[in-house]
Amino acid sequence: MTEKPHILVVEDEVAIQELLKRRLKKLYEISCATYQDEAFEALEKSSFDLVLLDLKLPRNRSDMNPSPDVGVDVLRQIRERKINRRGSTDPLPVVVMTAFGKDKLLSADFLQHRGACDYVQKPFGDGKALKRKIEVALCDEGSFSAPLQTTVKVVQLRFNTAEQFVLIERFKYTGATYKLLRALHEVFLRDHQALKPHDSYQKLRAKQLADILQIEEEAVRRRVSTFRQQVAKDFREGLKRVLDDNDVVENYRDWNGYRLNPLVVKLVAWEQEMVGTPKPR
Repeated sequence: MTEKPHILVVEDEVAIQELLKRRLKKLYEISCATYQDEAFEALEKSSFDLVLLDLKLPRNRSDMNPSPDVGVDVLRQIRERKINRRGSTDPLPVVVMTAFGKDKLLSADFLQHRGACDYVQKPFGDGKALKRKIEVALCDEGSFSAPLQTTVKVVQLRFNTAEQFVLIERFKYTGATYKLLRALHEVFLRDHQALKPHDSYQKLRAKQLADILQIEEEAVRRRVSTFRQQVAKDFREGLKRVLDDNDVVENYRDWNGYRLNPLVVKLVAWEQEMVGTPKPR
């Protein structure tokens, strides 16, 4: 089993540390540092895949005057010390967390030239922007992120109904995931063959999917969530591509339903070669 990416959160507010732990713990291993000296102690003792760096920090435990200069200094030293990502020779990705992003002195251009991958504004709102920027930074491996270059345009799916598995690009999914995607595939294929406009593609409500899969509605939601986490992880680690939650299985609150995303998903016949994809072993 592949280890979760290890993230170092450098943040002096314990409440924000706890918030980030709650939001990110399913996908990442989280360690925390509260001030500059503690951050470098952590970087010397352990290896990380990414740093979430607050700018306004104290230098040490006794410092009573946190300053954004400290966060900028931490970023500068990470680059000058040539600290690498865990198990790699690539630079350690750093995403800056700041309430000062609109300040010209702390602009994206300023942070880029000091080695940041990206920055995210506080407060985090629903957290989607933060998670997105983490995913992009992990894929870009330390370079300043360019989300438009890593956004997935097409995801190819190929179903083997005889052996009951599905290939998503080169990744193989079986069991409960196959059954979920197969159920969504049936309605998707009908609309696709009927040449319906994308916004008219049918969606299956949670209750309908539960009946098809012979499970409870809550189990449907858990199954979709588990699949999304796994496929995003596979794409990030195996293809260096970023997947948003709705890129394969799409749903929105006002729908109360699910479907394969007609703007992203491309169904490929099993007999047909998937473009740019190795044959399964």
